[in-house]
Amino acid sequence: MANMSWQAHTEHKLNQDLNAGMNRGASENNGIERPPWYTKEWPKDCQYNSPGCTLDDMETSNHKSDIHKNMVRDSARWHEALAPGVQSMRFSFLQATDEDLAEVIEKLKGNQDVTELDLSHNHIKDSGIQALVAALAAGAAPKLRELRVYSNDFGQLGETMLTQGLPVFRKDLQVQWKEPSWAKIVREETSKSTQARSLKSLAAIMGLRWFRVWEIGWSRVLGSRL
Repeated sequence: MANMSWQAHTEHKLNQDLNAGMNRGASENNGIERPPWYTKEWPKDCQYNSPGCTLDDMETSNHKSDIHKNMVRDSARWHEALAPGVQSMRFSFLQATDEDLAEVIEKLKGNQDVTELDLSHNHIKDSGIQALVAALAAGAAPKLRELRVYSNDFGQLGETMLTQGLPVFRKDLQVQWKEPSWAKIVREETSKSTQARSLKSLAAIMGLRWFRVWEIGWSRVLGSRL
């Protein structure tokens, strides 16, 4: 009987050690306050940042200068997307950073109109994704049904927050964090078309220049004969 009790205790201890090694979490998250989007189901303690459960500052993105920031925030598309009553807020290809996303998030709070948010093809990193997920999990933009954030600079942590954390709170929200195949095809075709137009323009310019060289050359020849 004692032998069986010892064996059960050993197996229980082995399972505990195995689970701890797989999770590499920390009891009560080492006393560190959990993020706003934390749930009991996910992430468990700090396994969302495993291995080692090292809670370093997440990468963030900012503009290199006020000129770069003004190029984003003074653009017509930026103001159109943030206008009152807009249902589709589209910020794709704006060179937006986490710094800009903070202002977008403020506009999302209490927003009862927006149903679509497109942040694709920008420079949003993990810190920006965390702020966005926290705001949406807290109830910002309650009518939002589609979120596009693919082709940004966030890593695995940002991906995990979008695919496992956010759906717990916003079950009706469709999150596109990975570029769909059709979008990639359109982007590549657009790039090819742009390159083709550039080559044609260059050819036209070069052709005009060669014509001018020929014209000047002949005018000199004729002038010398006269």
